[in-house]
Amino acid sequence: MLIDIVLFCLAIPVLILFGIVFFSNLAVFNLLVFEYFLGSLANPKEYPPVKVSQYIKNFWRELFYVFSKFLFWPLKWVDLSVRGDKQATTAILFVHGYCRQHSDWLYLRKQFKDTGCPVFTINLTPRFASIATIANTSLSQKIAMIKQRTGCYNIILIGHSMGGLVSTYYSEYLDTENLVRGVITIASPLHGTKVSVAAVGTNGAEMCPNTEFVLDLCARIRQSPHKYYHVLSRMDNIVCPWRSASLDSTPESQQMILPLASHLQLLHRKDVAMQLNAWVKGILG
Repeated sequence: MLIDIVLFCLAIPVLILFGIVFFSNLAVFNLLVFEYFLGSLANPKEYPPVKVSQYIKNFWRELFYVFSKFLFWPLKWVDLSVRGDKQATTAILFVHGYCRQHSDWLYLRKQFKDTGCPVFTINLTPRFASIATIANTSLSQKIAMIKQRTGCYNIILIGHSMGGLVSTYYSEYLDTENLVRGVITIASPLHGTKVSVAAVGTNGAEMCPNTEFVLDLCARIRQSPHKYYHVLSRMDNIVCPWRSASLDSTPESQQMILPLASHLQLLHRKDVAMQLNAWVKGILG
């Protein structure tokens, strides 16, 4: 009897959590369907036809990736860095997105061994502070630690979603030592996203469409001497509209546009890994 009561008490918060995640994910995909339908009417080339089955696949796939954060929660306190060559002068730092953690990079972090670069991940804090604050605290401290630990005097930043904005902010405003050799963004709402109206925190507000923050950051990128690369998907369920994840000023060779991938799925695709690897090698020269 006592065991049944304990199991019941444990099941309640799990079911509540599942319900919250399930219905919030459902709401996001309803927005995607609506946005994509309107887009297909206005610009069929930008929004080619998609089967209903693809939406269903992406929904369940994305739900799994969202829950993976809780499955891999203990890894938050595990060092996920990958050693590079002793003579390496450039390190790679992966920066996760809004309300995520560094376990998002379990797959991609292992795809750069042939570059010789040491690879690092980070858990961003404060969770709901401004993007400038997050970049000035978490990212600055991590980069200083990487320099001390490896002796590398250059760094390549790879950021997913909000992590791309944090990386870009650091590159444009905080990199006083000219350490950053390139920034790669993956599904980052450079122009903001409509989904962010439901996000909490200062960083959530900054990622709404056409805020002063994203307008200033995009203007800065366009005039920047740094190289930027973008990975984006037409069926991104978080970056809405999907074109918000790129800049017109970025050369086509520095953009990868996928037709059907969901937001978190981009972190688990072989073709994305191969493109990132090629860009990194190009940056290294």
